[in-house]
Amino acid sequence: MKRKPIINIHCHLFNFDFIPDKMIKLLAKIPEKIADDKWFSVTAGVLVAILPGVKYDRIQKYLKTYRSNLDNVTKEYIKEMGNAGIDICVPLMMDFEKTVLNIEPENIDYETQIEIISKQVAKYPWRIFPFVMFDPRRNNSFELCKKALENKGFIGIKMYPALGYYPSPHVMEKKGNQIAADNLRNLYEYCKKKKIPITTHASTGGAYSTKSDINREKNVWPLTEVSNWIDPIRDYNLKINFAHFGGNYLNIKDAKRLQSVTWRREILNLIARSRNEKGFGKIFSDLSYHDMALKKNTKRNYFDDLNEVLGSKEQGQGILFGTDASMISHTWSEKDFIKPFKNQNNLKSSFQEIIFSNNPIDFLFENAKIPNSYCKFIKSNATPDKLSSLPEWVEMKNNKYFIVT
Repeated sequence: MKRKPIINIHCHLFNFDFIPDKMIKLLAKIPEKIADDKWFSVTAGVLVAILPGVKYDRIQKYLKTYRSNLDNVTKEYIKEMGNAGIDICVPLMMDFEKTVLNIEPENIDYETQIEIISKQVAKYPWRIFPFVMFDPRRNNSFELCKKALENKGFIGIKMYPALGYYPSPHVMEKKGNQIAADNLRNLYEYCKKKKIPITTHASTGGAYSTKSDINREKNVWPLTEVSNWIDPIRDYNLKINFAHFGGNYLNIKDAKRLQSVTWRREILNLIARSRNEKGFGKIFSDLSYHDMALKKNTKRNYFDDLNEVLGSKEQGQGILFGTDASMISHTWSEKDFIKPFKNQNNLKSSFQEIIFSNNPIDFLFENAKIPNSYCKFIKSNATPDKLSSLPEWVEMKNNKYFIVT
């Protein structure tokens, strides 16, 4: 029987060869060099002591998995998806070669990473729909992303302005970076024409530094400002997902919380505006890394707020479920993370359907149609046994493939 899929709109597939050591601490709260076996018993014990909720067995599993090759990482993640009842995942790539950190390329180069992720799409067709990362400071960024979208099984773009750029071509031009400005214009024109979805980082935390002090964080917030996107959205009628919904607005009692509250409010205004103003794109926001939903002291307030948003006809159309695996995998499994969202005491079934299926389908697939480029890619690269029958959430109409709605 055909049915709608449950979609995780925000996850990551990587191993320690993808990410420089200096970034591991930042991205997953794992200290640098923790992948070294001789330090595990010491560092894991420290983590359990200083990070509430961190579990020794989860860290051990995390390290074992992410020290292995990406085939194994993906295999383990697909198992976690099955345990959590998640049908489709959207891995978002990260390109660290061109960050302002000027990290030496000790990890696998980015173009090779794209090829490796592409192979995972072929191994798990109809389950993995990845986004390729676009950094306009990379000379060949537009060509690289276009190739991934047209020939490698990718269906969307990931952007991360906090790494050192503004998303507005006009601003980058004023800053003297004509290459970035031109790349941004080319990408946005392409996304407008092809109706390509874009996910952009919109949280007070994340990848921007190897330091965690609040002053360093505040220095990059101007790059992450939601308002930076108004001109590109209006000029190119973009489809944008503001990842993380502004950040953990209930957990933190300092400048981070105030900034998260502000961005969350701005995102909600943009979601409503995009439903009322013709030509002003289509705006969404995902709930990834919202540990507020799992913690006793914030859980009730979190779901009260989420129910209010989902009860709004305009704002509710823009909210997407996401977990942020593998960034959360040191502490929670996918089943752990999705559990409170599946609890009808927190969200009634109609609201669950909105964030798990309806809105993600609307964001990812124009009129629920799976891109021809994706279908062509898997037909050319997946093994016959993987294509012999369609999953419950995919159907064929007039020789084209659609997600069940």
